[in-house]
Amino acid sequence: MASSTNRTSRADRGTPGGTHDAKAAAGRKTARPSPMFDDAIRLIRILQLIPQNRPIDTQEIQEELRREGIDLPIRTLQRYLQTIRSDAADFAIDCDETVRPRRYRWSPNAKGIQLPRLSPVEAVLLRFAEEGLRHHLPTGALNGLRPMLRTAKRNLAPDAARANTSWLEKIVVTPPTLPVTVPAIRASVFEAAVEALFSEMVMHGRYRRDTGRFSEIDLHPLGLIQHQSRTFVVGYEEPRGVKHTLARIRRRRLEEAGQPVEEERPVIGLYALHRFDDARVTLLPALIPEDFSLEDFVRRANFEGKRGRTVRLTVVTDSPDLVREILESPLCATQEASVDPDSTDEAPLWRVVAVLEDSALLDAWLAQRAEWIIRSTKEQLRAPEPLVTPGSF
Repeated sequence: MASSTNRTSRADRGTPGGTHDAKAAAGRKTARPSPMFDDAIRLIRILQLIPQNRPIDTQEIQEELRREGIDLPIRTLQRYLQTIRSDAADFAIDCDETVRPRRYRWSPNAKGIQLPRLSPVEAVLLRFAEEGLRHHLPTGALNGLRPMLRTAKRNLAPDAARANTSWLEKIVVTPPTLPVTVPAIRASVFEAAVEALFSEMVMHGRYRRDTGRFSEIDLHPLGLIQHQSRTFVVGYEEPRGVKHTLARIRRRRLEEAGQPVEEERPVIGLYALHRFDDARVTLLPALIPEDFSLEDFVRRANFEGKRGRTVRLTVVTDSPDLVREILESPLCATQEASVDPDSTDEAPLWRVVAVLEDSALLDAWLAQRAEWIIRSTKEQLRAPEPLVTPGSF
């Protein structure tokens, strides 16, 4: 009996809290997720992995799940997919049974997975995003988001929905430029560009040059840029054909002569996605220059008619409306506004000084406000530097 008591005492002393902690530990064990919970998580992840704009086969789904730490045998995954397809009312999943492995995709008019109800503020922000993207992205680029956008509209907060079911239609985003037609981009090209960029693989495609002729290119993607109505891939080409042969000959001759061989810097440019006739992701890893900066590249890109120089802009005006506009929306973070030395009580004048990039867009801004501006000057602060012109490849 004594030994039994001693064992109990040692157990109590060895575990902080004694019996109470033992019960807590037992409680934690029973609180572990049940198999039913695990099934629900797996079903949700499978539904999220099935796209709407292209099919995906069971092996691809299995690989994606494995990357997330969910290891499912292929037959188990097939049973999950069969369970999902058995509830066609809620999950409209199409299956192509003519191929092996079978391929799945959401039906074009599927509702998608229901989202939590949105507050009016969240719904307005989503509407702004949808309208803003519509003015920039090519037709079809938003197809993957449309189920989410439709579901979000249906799931508005009940009080706002009852007050006015069409209130979202009262929100409009005006285009920042002329409402030109957005160039058409093939869906397969857009998907290949995104996949190649995020997997850091070379993209092979058939690309239309400025001359109108098509070339087969292997592109090392470094970034995506959405500029107004056009979408560009930032990258550089892998030398092919005659270019590749000449480069190899030149390199070999230098090595044979014992001369140093300098690594040739790749010519990084902008490739318009709508100029690709087709594209696919290769198995070759993309090589990213160590000193490449997308932010620096955009600064040097000839967008908005940039001239590659920094100027100090001085604007003198007698218009209170223009001064109010500039103060509410400054031209730059270091903008200065003050009373002009030539100002009088009878004719008050204001002087605004801002340092910014010189461009055709700046000229257009000045021209639109010419009737309010008495005089304006530009003082060059930095020598022009070469710019990358979009569509020059």
